[in-house]
Amino acid sequence: LFITDQSMSELVDFAFVIDCTSSMSSWIDQVKNDINRVVEDIKEKFPYFKLRLGCVAYRDWSDGERRLRKLDFTENVDTFKNFVGRLKA
Repeated sequence: LFITDQSMSELVDFAFVIDCTSSMSSWIDQVKNDINRVVEDIKEKFPYFKLRLGCVAYRDWSDGERRLRKLDFTENVDTFKNFVGRLKA
């Protein structure tokens, strides 16, 4: 599907849910790299999308107030990447 007419752009909300529990500690860096690659692929293959990105990162219930972190939908890809980049398992 290729659309070259900008007036036919689509608003696309894309949310990631990330497991940041301790069991992911050996995998979290790869997950973050893969997410960034997916975002770049979407931007490259579908430049007419008006892309908004969001994220929810969760931990174990015992982590208390730290158990959920979220980034509301944003059109700013750098804001999204910075949020994801700061996540730790």
